[in-house]
Amino acid sequence: MTGGDSFQERGLIPRAISDVYESIGGTPDRKFKVLISYMEIYKESVYDLLDVGTRNKPLEDWTKVLMMDDEDGEMHLRHLKLYEAASEEDALNLLFMGNWNRITSETPM
Repeated sequence: MTGGDSFQERGLIPRAISDVYESIGGTPDRKFKVLISYMEIYKESVYDLLDVGTRNKPLEDWTKVLMMDDEDGEMHLRHLKLYEAASEEDALNLLFMGNWNRITSETPM
């Protein structure tokens, strides 16, 4: 999803981010505000990968994101923060930060 090490090998997510900012740049008569969040579902729990409060903490000390429905049936994600990305570079930096915080482990395969 994120791709390889070179610009030519970038994946779907960086390409989508680029398309969003290209579209925004093509409409100078409008103002846009881009907000980004990045979450991971790991062992049936949801975690905010951009929460700087979790750095250098074991997983059991991370704040879990809670999925809640309101009275109108709308789903809300509590403890999932939104971060403003004023530029494509800001958005990509958030993507890379979230990737760094992802939980990975070996499988028996």
